[in-house]
Amino acid sequence: MKVGRGTLRAWIQASRLPSQPYIALPLLLGQLLAVRMQGRALELGTLVGVQLFGVLDQLFIVYANDPPRLRHRHRAPR
Repeated sequence: MKVGRGTLRAWIQASRLPSQPYIALPLLLGQLLAVRMQGRALELGTLVGVQLFGVLDQLFIVYANDPPRLRHRHRAPR
């Protein structure tokens, strides 16, 4: 399979990057609430790990439900 600009563009569009803030904000608020309830300080490593998990989880769900539509699809024989 040839990889080109169109293929990369399809993957970027399929990843729905504008939806990331809708996931990042609740994760951050949940972390802040948990830290506050435990009386601890927010750890940078935990913050980064949770946010990274959120991004990867969202990408997995999006790609599993709606894979990018590539130009060069295999066509069924006629």
